[in-house]
Amino acid sequence: MQRRYVKFVCFFIILLGAFLFYSAGEDFEDIFRIYDQELNNAIQQSRSQSTFDAFVTDCEMRLNILTSQWEMDRMLMKINTVQNEDSNITPQQIDDAYNSFLSTVSDKVIKAKAEYISKDIDTSELAQQANEDKAALIISFQALYDEISETITKTDPLKLDRGALALTYRQLGWGEIENLLANASISINDFFDTRQREKETLALSYGISDLILNNSFEEEKRRFFIDRQQLLSGIYNTYLYRISRMILSDQDSLKFSEEKERAKSIAEDIQKHVKETLETSINEKLDTLLSSKVLTEDEVANLGGELSSLYKQGLDIWAKAATELVQQQQKWYLNYNDIYNGGIEAWTNAIKQLVQN
Repeated sequence: MQRRYVKFVCFFIILLGAFLFYSAGEDFEDIFRIYDQELNNAIQQSRSQSTFDAFVTDCEMRLNILTSQWEMDRMLMKINTVQNEDSNITPQQIDDAYNSFLSTVSDKVIKAKAEYISKDIDTSELAQQANEDKAALIISFQALYDEISETITKTDPLKLDRGALALTYRQLGWGEIENLLANASISINDFFDTRQREKETLALSYGISDLILNNSFEEEKRRFFIDRQQLLSGIYNTYLYRISRMILSDQDSLKFSEEKERAKSIAEDIQKHVKETLETSINEKLDTLLSSKVLTEDEVANLGGELSSLYKQGLDIWAKAATELVQQQQKWYLNYNDIYNGGIEAWTNAIKQLVQN
């Protein structure tokens, strides 16, 4: 596989060399940029190696091929400039570009090695810390919500300020994030400082200075801190929205319940008044009927046959009227209860619609 790759690279650089040879008199700066880009590509492709030693071996192989091609092209371009009187570049410019390329190769390779070393470490400890921070933040948000929910329960819904309540929760929640991020910054710095000390000997053996190695580890610190910041901020924004909506929903629910109770109380007062008025009217009629003079049996007997029969019919009519009056009272109560319950339901639905709008 590696032989096939080398053949492909050689074929590519032959084409590249031919292109550079025939273009040398046209745009020397473009040629230099092409080689610089190929250098970046070679280093980037070597980063895919699974170990540091493999990375170094692969990178050196690619760069040796690229440098050899530069050396070949340098000679071809110098010959071309001598033969081409119209050339706008000199052999010295070509040598300067070649030496600059070699210096660039050295700097970029050392930096790439330092970056590989700083990334070639086990960061599962930081991943565990991130999960713990995530769980801690969620628990803190739930505790804050429970606290604010208790405040809502104990406060008159009509006196609650929705905006102020949500702002309070947002400020308290962000305070929790700041505490977690402050601790995360310390733990991340300590983690990478320890790993950097462990890698100093290896870095020195490859000609990597303490400054370059430190810069690579500082970049890793920033990267992991930003990742932690994004993780916690994402949780904060998600739960802030959810719980803010829950706070507002609780307030709406309490206000709705308050209005429903008020509606029920008013309806009960109306029912009580109507009931008392109705009972008074019916009772007065019954009292009048019952308080009417009723003849004794002897007095009825003295009335005579026809009058006695007529009187008894009157008593039957009176009893029937009293019974029907009581039945009508009971029937009215049943109908009124239906009307009352329907009214409460309609009132409740109306309030709910107003709250939603």
